[in-house]
Amino acid sequence: MNDDLIGYDAMELAKLIRDGEVKPTELLEITIQRIERLNPKLNAVIHKMYDQARGIARDCDSRSHRTASPEAVFYGVPFLLKDLLAEYKGAPFNEGSRAIEGYISKLDTELVPGFCTQITVASPG
Repeated sequence: MNDDLIGYDAMELAKLIRDGEVKPTELLEITIQRIERLNPKLNAVIHKMYDQARGIARDCDSRSHRTASPEAVFYGVPFLLKDLLAEYKGAPFNEGSRAIEGYISKLDTELVPGFCTQITVASPG
């Protein structure tokens, strides 16, 4: 199924999850495999949060998408969080600047909780 999902957008992936055709954990593992395969050339994902993402995906697997909030249209769909104006507590945050290199965010910005309640975090980068 790995290569079958390449052409799907987030709405289509969410539908596959809602229809029970794929589990969030399966979709996350496919995403991680793709990141690991392509990232050495792209260098797009700097800080990998796979363990956290797996925990969130397992939680999504154990709960039905039907119990998620109606606004959770992307329930269980992995995504990347860019560290530009979006801080994720405990993760490096440097906005591409050497001036704040090594800074670890002490908070989640308003954007993060909204995403994390409905979407599995794959990796900020």
